[in-house]
Amino acid sequence: MTWLISNWRLASGAAAGLAVVGAVWWIDSRGYERGSEAAKSEITKQDRSAVDAANEASANRRLCVDAGGLWDVSTGNCRRR
Repeated sequence: MTWLISNWRLASGAAAGLAVVGAVWWIDSRGYERGSEAAKSEITKQDRSAVDAANEASANRRLCVDAGGLWDVSTGNCRRR
């Protein structure tokens, strides 16, 4: 305790340094979280778009086959027999 009293400048400098490091760490972690949420949101949008496209392609194929057509997988088009 007497060391702390005699070296109060050093102790206050260390406390201030620790506060700065803590503040920088907190700000950095908040930025990381925001970036992570933005990336997750973008991935979710892309996933939904892909699912919608796959469902549409499946429905188109089903309609083609039900109408007596032949589905061409390479072009994604229906050919009539």
